[in-house]
Amino acid sequence: GFGAFGSTVWLTQQSRKYNVLLLTSHDSGAHFSQAVAPELGSVYSCHITATSAASLWAECPTGMLVSFYYSGNGGVT
Repeated sequence: GFGAFGSTVWLTQQSRKYNVLLLTSHDSGAHFSQAVAPELGSVYSCHITATSAASLWAECPTGMLVSFYYSGNGGVT
């Protein structure tokens, strides 16, 4: 999954075992920090939509349904 707002970029990477990483860059992708985000586990990688530099929505397919998650602090929680 991929999302961006201004110079902030978010990427999600998911393995087959639902180990999900959220990669965040505040310098247009030059450097990334990573955090484990197990709540974003889904059938496929989550789609990230940024509505500001701090406001993120994640759309995560779960098979026949979809889960939505919101972060108001740039993906920290």
